[in-house]
Amino acid sequence: MSDGETVRIRPGRKLDADQNPVATTGSEFDIEDCVIEPIGSEESKGYGRSGTVTRIRIYTPGPVARPILATDVVEARGKAWTIEGFPDDWADEDADLSGPVITAARGIG
Repeated sequence: MSDGETVRIRPGRKLDADQNPVATTGSEFDIEDCVIEPIGSEESKGYGRSGTVTRIRIYTPGPVARPILATDVVEARGKAWTIEGFPDDWADEDADLSGPVITAARGIG
Protein backbone atom coordinates (compact mmCIF):
# COMPACT_ATOMS: atom_id res chain seq x y z
CA MET A 1 0.00 0.00 0.00
CA SER A 2 1.09 3.57 -0.53
CA ASP A 3 0.18 6.65 1.47
CA GLY A 4 -0.47 10.18 0.45
CA GLU A 5 -1.66 9.78 -3.12
CA THR A 6 -4.07 12.19 -4.79
CA VAL A 7 -6.96 10.84 -6.82
CA ARG A 8 -9.47 12.71 -8.96
CA ILE A 9 -13.18 11.89 -9.10
CA ARG A 10 -15.03 12.98 -12.23
CA PRO A 11 -18.50 12.31 -13.59
CA GLY A 12 -18.56 9.23 -15.77
CA ARG A 13 -20.76 8.17 -18.63
CA LYS A 14 -24.31 6.98 -18.05
CA LEU A 15 -26.38 5.09 -20.58
CA ASP A 16 -30.15 5.16 -21.03
CA ALA A 17 -32.34 2.11 -21.66
CA ASP A 18 -31.34 2.12 -25.34
CA GLN A 19 -27.62 2.26 -24.44
CA ASN A 20 -27.29 5.88 -25.61
CA PRO A 21 -25.02 8.22 -23.62
CA VAL A 22 -26.81 10.56 -21.22
CA ALA A 23 -25.37 13.80 -19.86
CA THR A 24 -24.00 13.38 -16.35
CA THR A 25 -24.02 15.85 -13.51
CA GLY A 26 -21.54 16.65 -10.81
CA SER A 27 -18.17 18.29 -10.69
CA GLU A 28 -14.61 16.99 -10.71
CA PHE A 29 -12.72 17.11 -7.45
CA ASP A 30 -9.46 15.84 -5.99
CA ILE A 31 -9.01 13.82 -2.83
CA GLU A 32 -5.57 14.05 -1.24
CA ASP A 33 -3.77 11.69 1.14
CA CYS A 34 -5.47 8.53 -0.12
CA VAL A 35 -4.16 5.03 0.45
CA ILE A 36 -4.30 2.83 -2.66
CA GLU A 37 -4.29 -0.94 -2.21
CA PRO A 38 -3.75 -3.18 -5.25
CA ILE A 39 -6.32 -5.98 -5.07
CA GLY A 40 -4.99 -8.03 -7.96
CA SER A 41 -5.87 -8.93 -11.50
CA GLU A 42 -7.53 -11.72 -13.39
CA GLU A 43 -7.72 -12.85 -16.97
CA SER A 44 -11.04 -12.47 -18.72
CA LYS A 45 -11.83 -14.63 -21.74
CA GLY A 46 -15.50 -13.81 -22.15
CA TYR A 47 -17.18 -12.61 -25.31
CA GLY A 48 -14.62 -14.22 -27.64
CA ARG A 49 -11.66 -12.08 -26.58
CA SER A 50 -9.03 -12.17 -23.89
CA GLY A 51 -7.85 -9.47 -21.57
CA THR A 52 -6.89 -8.60 -18.02
CA VAL A 53 -8.96 -6.84 -15.38
CA THR A 54 -6.99 -5.11 -12.60
CA ARG A 55 -8.59 -3.86 -9.38
CA ILE A 56 -7.60 -1.39 -6.68
CA ARG A 57 -9.17 -0.22 -3.43
CA ILE A 58 -8.85 3.44 -2.47
CA TYR A 59 -9.19 4.57 1.15
CA THR A 60 -10.08 8.26 1.26
CA PRO A 61 -9.61 10.37 4.41
CA GLY A 62 -12.35 12.48 5.91
CA PRO A 63 -15.45 13.78 4.19
CA VAL A 64 -15.37 14.37 0.43
CA ALA A 65 -16.71 17.26 -1.68
CA ARG A 66 -19.80 15.38 -2.91
CA PRO A 67 -21.17 11.84 -2.84
CA ILE A 68 -19.19 9.44 -5.02
CA LEU A 69 -21.46 7.64 -7.49
CA ALA A 70 -21.11 4.24 -9.16
CA THR A 71 -21.18 6.08 -12.51
CA ASP A 72 -18.18 8.27 -11.59
CA VAL A 73 -14.66 7.62 -12.85
CA VAL A 74 -11.63 7.75 -10.56
CA GLU A 75 -8.23 8.80 -11.90
CA ALA A 76 -5.42 7.24 -9.90
CA ARG A 77 -1.77 6.70 -10.72
CA GLY A 78 -2.23 8.29 -14.14
CA LYS A 79 -5.01 5.94 -15.26
CA ALA A 80 -8.80 6.07 -15.39
CA TRP A 81 -10.60 3.42 -13.32
CA THR A 82 -14.28 2.43 -13.33
CA ILE A 83 -15.88 2.47 -9.89
CA GLU A 84 -17.48 -0.86 -9.02
CA GLY A 85 -20.75 -0.39 -7.17
CA PHE A 86 -21.18 2.26 -4.52
CA PRO A 87 -18.36 3.20 -2.13
CA ASP A 88 -18.36 1.70 1.35
CA ASP A 89 -18.02 3.89 4.43
CA TRP A 90 -14.91 3.43 6.53
CA ALA A 91 -15.40 4.47 10.16
CA ASP A 92 -12.40 5.16 12.38
CA GLU A 93 -12.10 6.58 15.89
CA ASP A 94 -10.28 9.50 14.28
CA ALA A 95 -12.86 11.30 12.13
CA ASP A 96 -10.10 12.56 9.81
CA LEU A 97 -9.36 8.95 8.84
CA SER A 98 -12.99 8.02 8.19
CA GLY A 99 -14.32 8.28 4.66
CA PRO A 100 -15.48 6.45 1.55
CA VAL A 101 -13.67 3.31 0.40
CA ILE A 102 -13.74 2.94 -3.39
CA THR A 103 -13.22 -0.31 -5.29
CA ALA A 104 -12.30 0.32 -8.92
CA ALA A 105 -11.24 -1.69 -11.96
CA ARG A 106 -9.73 -1.20 -15.37
CA GLY A 107 -9.53 -3.61 -18.24
CA ILE A 108 -6.84 -4.12 -20.83
CA GLY A 109 -7.43 -6.14 -23.97
